[in-house]
Amino acid sequence: YSDYGTNFWWFETLECARRLMLSSAIPLVYSIDNHAGLLYATFIVSVGFLVICWAAQPFADRDVNIFAVVINAALSLILFLTIVLYGEQHLDRKDSARWKKEAIGVVLVMLSVAIGPIMLIFFARLEGFHTVPRKTLDKLRRSLPGRTPVRRHKPS
Repeated sequence: YSDYGTNFWWFETLECARRLMLSSAIPLVYSIDNHAGLLYATFIVSVGFLVICWAAQPFADRDVNIFAVVINAALSLILFLTIVLYGEQHLDRKDSARWKKEAIGVVLVMLSVAIGPIMLIFFARLEGFHTVPRKTLDKLRRSLPGRTPVRRHKPS
């Protein structure tokens, strides 16, 4: 629980409850035939947790708070676009907003795949690579085949 601020020691319990609701409770409540209800409930929980993370800033590190908000925002956007895609496929043509399903699919894939690397690049540019702890870099280098940790000399 050291990742959380001193007043937010309980936040991991809330995070576990969110995961349980998204993965088990909501699918149990809505039948297999009620895809729209499942999507709406999941979206509401996701947006609710996004608002909580944004307002509370529960992590001790500012960068982790930013990362949590961005990841939760991306998840909420992915769920929103999934609701739009579902609506486009299941609504009558006259009720449809006529979004391009292929474009929505491309955005969904890009969001799902690209959010992690985008955040890493953001933090690397914001803070610089020198902020990554040496032990983490050495561990990463050791995990690569045929690589050994690089010893760097401190600048004088």
